[in-house]
Amino acid sequence: MVARLSDSRFAEAVSAARAQVSDRLDEVTAEITECERLQEELAAKLGRRELTLKAFETANAPLAESLHALYAERDKLSGGSPEGPTAAQPAEVIAQQWDSAEPAERRALFTQALGQHTMVIDPAIKDRKRKWDPARVRIADHVQAAA
Repeated sequence: MVARLSDSRFAEAVSAARAQVSDRLDEVTAEITECERLQEELAAKLGRRELTLKAFETANAPLAESLHALYAERDKLSGGSPEGPTAAQPAEVIAQQWDSAEPAERRALFTQALGQHTMVIDPAIKDRKRKWDPARVRIADHVQAAA
């Protein structure tokens, strides 16, 4: 994780990927804002009794469905971590952040390091003592589900 986050090639790749999706991310964010604004207006009309509950539910259902899809797209476009690195930091700085981090902060660092990849921990060799073996850990673009 430290090596990956301190690698300038990784930071450049993150920066390039952000530039590619930036326009669509702006569009998605604007659509989310508009859907949320419409929901608020509908709720206000319902509160003032200018709209029946049935009419509210009919109007709100497609907005809620759109928002669900838009939130998912926003998360996918941002990699779930819109505040990720755009410039590499020295390995010592990353290691210090890791050492002083709480579990949630460590998960965020780990997510930044993985990006769109998946971490795979291969099975342990049965003849050996039970201990942590970093050689069993690998990063994959995708993982097939076990049958």
